[in-house]
Amino acid sequence: MKKQNLFVLSAITLFLSACSTTVITDEERELPKTTETPLQSQSFNVDYAQSFIAFVGSKGDIVSHEGKFKDFDLEIKTDPSDPKNAELAKAIVTIEIPSMVTDSDGLTTHLLSPDFFDAETFPKATFITTSVTKTGDDTYQVVADLTIKEITKQVSFPIRMNAQFLTFTYDLDRTQFEIGPPAGGLKGIDANVPLEAKIVFL
Repeated sequence: MKKQNLFVLSAITLFLSACSTTVITDEERELPKTTETPLQSQSFNVDYAQSFIAFVGSKGDIVSHEGKFKDFDLEIKTDPSDPKNAELAKAIVTIEIPSMVTDSDGLTTHLLSPDFFDAETFPKATFITTSVTKTGDDTYQVVADLTIKEITKQVSFPIRMNAQFLTFTYDLDRTQFEIGPPAGGLKGIDANVPLEAKIVFL
């Protein structure tokens, strides 16, 4: 009996460890060393090979899967009168939803289906800033319109931005954009989806 219990416990441990997965490595999360004061450079060309937009979907503390969008475009329009002033700039992000990848082909297919993102009908998501307020040497509070599945909501969160990179985290309520079932549906999928972005400038 003890051996049987030990086997069951081992099987459960292996199952739970397999349910916490990632597509972004610790090395990929490392930020470039800051060699300039904030926004000395007027160039905001993106190094997409070093940049990512990622998310985590969970079912409580038991199952957690990470995904990312391989294809997205960031355009930062500066004000010609003061191009180094980030508070006058406007950022436009376009995400190609079909470019999503996760650790499981089956999960990716399900997330792209009409049950969640419905990527065939709504292939793009957009993020357009409406205000940027400086809060520190290289920190800002951003207000933006986020559109997913043609549903637009205003979001606000802090970012860190300098001449080398832009980074932020944000907790998205997927139910506001009709992504997946209501909170608690499909055996308890969390409504909260943490987002993480790292954008490296050339």
